[in-house]
Amino acid sequence: MTRNYFISRVLVTGALAGLAPAAMAAGFELGEASVRIDSQFSTGFAVRMEEQDRNLIGRANQTADGEAGLAYSTNGDDGNLQFDKGDVFAAPSKLTSDLSFNWGNFGAFVRGTYTFDWVLHDEDFLDPADHEGLFPASTFFENGAPRYGDTLNQADLSARRDSIQSAVGSDADLLDAYIYGDFEVFGRYLAVRVGKQALNWGESTFVQNGLNSVLSFDVNHLRVPGFQLEEVYRPVSMVWASTDVADNMSLDVFYQLDWEPTLVDAIGTYFSTNDFAGAGGITAQIGFGQAPENAAPLTSCPEGEIGATTCVPFGAAITRLPDREPDSDDQFGGALRMYIPALNDLDLSFYAANYHSRLPLVSGRSRPTGNSPSTESGYRLVYPENIKLYGLSFNTTVWGGIALQAEASRKDDQPLQIDDVELLLAGLGVSSQVAPIQGSALGGQEIVGYRRYSVNQVNLGLTKIFGPWSWIGSDQATMVLEAAGMHVEDMPDTDELRLEAPGTYTPGDAATAAALGVPQQIGGYPTASSWGYRLATRLTYNNVFNRFVMEPAILWQHDVNGTSPTPLTSFVEGRQQINLVLNTRYLDRLEYEIGYTVYQGAKPYNLLGDRDFLQMVVKYSF
Repeated sequence: MTRNYFISRVLVTGALAGLAPAAMAAGFELGEASVRIDSQFSTGFAVRMEEQDRNLIGRANQTADGEAGLAYSTNGDDGNLQFDKGDVFAAPSKLTSDLSFNWGNFGAFVRGTYTFDWVLHDEDFLDPADHEGLFPASTFFENGAPRYGDTLNQADLSARRDSIQSAVGSDADLLDAYIYGDFEVFGRYLAVRVGKQALNWGESTFVQNGLNSVLSFDVNHLRVPGFQLEEVYRPVSMVWASTDVADNMSLDVFYQLDWEPTLVDAIGTYFSTNDFAGAGGITAQIGFGQAPENAAPLTSCPEGEIGATTCVPFGAAITRLPDREPDSDDQFGGALRMYIPALNDLDLSFYAANYHSRLPLVSGRSRPTGNSPSTESGYRLVYPENIKLYGLSFNTTVWGGIALQAEASRKDDQPLQIDDVELLLAGLGVSSQVAPIQGSALGGQEIVGYRRYSVNQVNLGLTKIFGPWSWIGSDQATMVLEAAGMHVEDMPDTDELRLEAPGTYTPGDAATAAALGVPQQIGGYPTASSWGYRLATRLTYNNVFNRFVMEPAILWQHDVNGTSPTPLTSFVEGRQQINLVLNTRYLDRLEYEIGYTVYQGAKPYNLLGDRDFLQMVVKYSF
């Protein structure tokens, strides 16, 4: 059964959704209490529209056309290799429901979502050849977690596939679940919420890593055709309260009772560009793209670039260790909000928070001795604690009815990732910036893979709603422009310490690169300053054929100058993206949406540069 079979299944399912009776929406009274249930069902598919680029495929691998890859890494090409041009890479059917309960000044809210992907649920992720003939007596997985120092076999392949499929193939999530109450205390209004909830600060529309850094995200949900923004957030248990402290002034405070990480793309899924951090990732590769993945010690390299027989004398695979998650306490903050009518109805807010990183970083452990195989070194995902966030935001209306919104944020003690090549080489005992003396890091030492810096970001947005445009016949037009810039204080030069950015695959030191037989990495490293802009336009056509509302839209994204450091990769210099969407609504319940996305620029550092795609979605709200 081909992946394209699922297109017809999705279209039939969408057509049946359109025939569902409108009376399915549920709302009823229970004495003084009221209950309401709102749901949305969606189904759709997405198709790859571009051939694989050899520059984004590891040299030991091949494109669908049989051409050898050119990249000096196999740590980011599993998703690229998994799907050829014309393949359906996602075909989800999704149901999201909200339950609202209200009784006087009290209430509760619960939101849940379930996704079944007709393609990814049965997809054979990963290459079986990477799991054959490698010390088959042992297994990486023990009680669902990788076991330090072992190597791969076929049982691990099944376990990895199960891990990926549970993340993207059949996934049920309880999102929001909280109770709330409104009170009057000493003549002041007080609102309280307790439970799982999402705290979304700031005024940014498109650019992340500002005030919204207090949020955790599920990136796998973001990739689902037809996603709702509320499904991408990962609510966390907290106590939140808001009170008016003076006329036109309020204070919000929160204290988190739990911690949730941001979930990155599962390994081998279409948009994944990292093969060791997401669900299913259990090894990082240090063969610089020349050795097969998970190659055993002394494996011959196809190009024989190092010595006569091997480029991986100790093996290519570095073992994933258990993640190191932070404590749940010491995460708190507040926002002081002011409304100033005299300044064009200005809304002004000030923020402060202490939180633990939602974004993963990578640290390592070195080999015990110089003769140990690479699998006895390790890496782990870590989430450093106690990042301090400060900021302000405002929104108002300026000349010509243009809405102006802006925010500025500062993060002190923000961890930034050291270049993973430098980190992994140190774990093997090879000279690097992390451990300049050859072998000095050996002995099973823990190697911290990040350094902390102060990071500033400014976002500025303009929104304008126009009336009818007779020259194109639209009833309304909406334009949004957002520009943002990031600056890292006291960021070291690359001669002192190289930080991580997409596509930096070889050593930045000429002598180390020469000793390993690979080119020196010259460019692509992050810069202290970076900026870009996003421009969106949406046209609205009402009463098309006396029954439809049609809204074509275009979003243009351009990273103009500079590259942001990992994990705050908001900008990659020269990267561009175009999203074209046509949304058609019927009776505010049924929606059809078709979209096309183009990735371009910033080669070879734009790791999605060859993954243009088409998607179609049907949504029914009830």
